[in-house]
This record gives sequence, C-alpha cells and structure tokens, in this order.
Amino acid sequence: MGFEEFNKLDREELKLVTTYEPCEMCKGALINNDIKNVRFMMSKKFKNFWKEYKQGFTYEMNKKNAGRDYIQDSLFVIHPKYPFVS
Repeated sequence: MGFEEFNKLDREELKLVTTYEPCEMCKGALINNDIKNVRFMMSKKFKNFWKEYKQGFTYEMNKKNAGRDYIQDSLFVIHPKYPFVS
C-alpha cells in the first residue's frame, strides 16, 4: 500500500494495535496522520510521563531559530561548491 492509498483510508475506522504504548516519535506520527484509535497492551510507567514532559518542556524552552542566513553560511563552510539558493 502506498502513501496515496493510506491517505484514502477512513480515519474513523482505522485502528492501530501495538504491544507497548507508543513513544514520543510514534505519537507524533499518529497525530500527524490523524490516527486516533490506538490500542496497546502495556502502558508506560507514570514516571515516564513526567520524564517525557520535562524533556519536551526543556526542548521548547531551549530551541532557537538559526535563521536562513546562518544555515546557508554553514552549508558554504561544509561544502564550498554548494550552489547558492536564493
């Protein structure tokens, strides 16, 4: 099944069944693909929730937008023959 066929599936009928509660990256994929019906056999421990929450909060507080110019300059340093894109 390709991506186009996957997108045609009825999200209300779609169900994901897994052995363990999805990780943060998997949760992001589920949210991004509008998959709401998720069933799992084993939950994460409550302390994992707080650890992930703290990590997410720390990420949000420390992220910085480097800006397009900074990224472009770093490409020139790493690859001097990289063509300029405006």
